[in-house]
Amino acid sequence: MQRLSPTIPLLLVTSLLPFLSDTKAAKIDVLIVNGMNNHDWRRATSILRETLESSGLFDVDVATSAPDNASIDCLCDPKH
Repeated sequence: MQRLSPTIPLLLVTSLLPFLSDTKAAKIDVLIVNGMNNHDWRRATSILRETLESSGLFDVDVATSAPDNASIDCLCDPKH
């Protein structure tokens, strides 16, 4: 009977380590900038955000542009 080389089990264990570890890969940060253009950006943003987040690979933030007629007070005070 032929003996198994000790190198083979070592290679097998080291190749499985990434699948056995509890550490998860860092998520990719995504910033969606919306709030203007001639399409339904609210709906598009919702769909895009849901799609990216459901994959489990992305952390999604959304920044909405102020309207063209926004005053400086509106831009400085988030309550407006």
